[in-house]
Amino acid sequence: MDANQKPQALHGTTSSNLPAGSSSTAQALPSDLPSPASVSPALARSASVEQVSSQGPLLKTESQVSIKELEIQDANNYEKSLSFKQTASAWLPSIMWCIVFAVTIIGQSYDLSLAANFFSFPQYRNLFGESHNGGAKEIPTQWQSIIQVTGQAGQVVAMYFAGKAADKYGYRKTMMVSLASTVVFLFVSFFAADTMLASQNHHVGLAIVALGQLLLGLPWGAFQACVGAYVSDISPTKIRPIMAGYISLCWIFGQLLSTGVITGLRSVEDLTWAYRIPVMFTWIWPPLLLISLFFAPESPAWLVRQKRDADARVALRKLNRDNAFPVDSHLKLIKFANEKAKQASATPDDSVAPADGSDGANQADEPTYGDCFKNTNWRRTRIVVMTSIAQQLCGSALMFHSAKMYQKAGMDVPLSFNLTLAQYGLGIVCILVSFWLMSRYRHRIMWLWGVLGAVVTMGLIGGLGFAPAELKAVPWVIASLLVFFTGVYNLSLGPLVYALTANIPSERLRNKTGVLGRISYLVSGQLNMWLVPKMLEDRPNGWGFGPRSTLLFAGLNAMFFVWSIFDLPEVKGRTAAEVDDLFMHNIKTRDFHRVSVA
Repeated sequence: MDANQKPQALHGTTSSNLPAGSSSTAQALPSDLPSPASVSPALARSASVEQVSSQGPLLKTESQVSIKELEIQDANNYEKSLSFKQTASAWLPSIMWCIVFAVTIIGQSYDLSLAANFFSFPQYRNLFGESHNGGAKEIPTQWQSIIQVTGQAGQVVAMYFAGKAADKYGYRKTMMVSLASTVVFLFVSFFAADTMLASQNHHVGLAIVALGQLLLGLPWGAFQACVGAYVSDISPTKIRPIMAGYISLCWIFGQLLSTGVITGLRSVEDLTWAYRIPVMFTWIWPPLLLISLFFAPESPAWLVRQKRDADARVALRKLNRDNAFPVDSHLKLIKFANEKAKQASATPDDSVAPADGSDGANQADEPTYGDCFKNTNWRRTRIVVMTSIAQQLCGSALMFHSAKMYQKAGMDVPLSFNLTLAQYGLGIVCILVSFWLMSRYRHRIMWLWGVLGAVVTMGLIGGLGFAPAELKAVPWVIASLLVFFTGVYNLSLGPLVYALTANIPSERLRNKTGVLGRISYLVSGQLNMWLVPKMLEDRPNGWGFGPRSTLLFAGLNAMFFVWSIFDLPEVKGRTAAEVDDLFMHNIKTRDFHRVSVA
């Protein structure tokens, strides 16, 4: 496409639908029709092609622009007219509440990373491990897998029900109950060491650790079900990718904090307290967040689905401090988008309310998981699920096991943890840089480069795994490549998944689609939970593959790269209404960034 050519305009059809010889650029509409500037995306969707000539498509609209249409367009125009700086200033309260909600992910990441770091922690291994042939104690690989899998099982179960609870009771209440349960369930993990010492059986102690992970997985699942959807609901288009990407930054913060705590406790000789102290840190954040969320505004989109328009208006005022903010127009836009999303999920037998939201019904609107697979929603769900699986199986699990990876490559324990700290520090810097990249470059291109970088890096590490042990430089080269992969991941795949999950689904199904994506992430993670410990551990406790394990991820990344080329569209800078239009018209993947929604 010529660089000077204007994007194709979407008025109910695209160039791919037009006969040969017709123009692919939008022509001026006839004088008896509304101008493109006054036609909202939703109204354009109701237009039909009356005739196609050499001068382009002529549209036949079902009605002239109503007052409601103009009010809805006011909300769209307000959002598009603000610069990035003006948007951030106007929506500063929204940004602050996004940050508060996402802190729960820091706590979850700390706990999950702690479980993986414990497997490389000498005091933990001496407390819960077993020795083979009089050698150093190790945690059996089957228990490593069980401990991580039980946590994921709890998350999957809770995520499904938390998605339903969030639609019924709201994000605030669901999160507050989950935070309170975290405080209670932590006692199980805290007393696991005492149980092991009392029974003098490491299997009993590890079973209690696994039980603690299972119970903690329940609030963890709720956090993942609510945080992404809430952040997406209350963020405007210009800053939504960054606030969604901030969730990825929270994961890194938790991992860095966990590794830092473990590193600081290397000199603690009391095995029980060397285990207890890191667990005790988890009690710090839930009470503070519980108090904060009591004052948080609920999602306006959720309030609209509950037919609580007055409360939604109050919530919008709390999220935007600009006196010129057209709150009533924004509220009508949310209602309009919700009704159009219901139509997109409807089957011929369903009864759907008018798109203007004038049905007057008082019953709450609670979407179902089945809606995510109906009509054009299936395409959107597929994209979210596939990007989530790619995030899990690209090799990111090696970052949780990086200390073990470095040790198997030939480094000593202190150096392996210090290098892991540096790795997470680099991750934070790269995610911050990714915010700037996401504001300037197309997200699809960033994703493709990220997956390609993962293919190359994983392939090189795997190849070095075959190098002779006498080559002393190999461990350092492997460490450098693993740190480089951390940079690639956190510049692209890590934060982009959250940005895509925020923008791809419809506003009405954002919570449910996000839950399906995270469940896919966790289920596909079973491959990591069972295979990675087995591949990294030496025989007879494992298979002794070491760095060669990364060849598996190189192959998986190659498959994700091919899928992304054909199925991952570009949605950067699109409002929710525009994204709805593009999917409802079944625009081809490669044409998403070319089509202009008028």
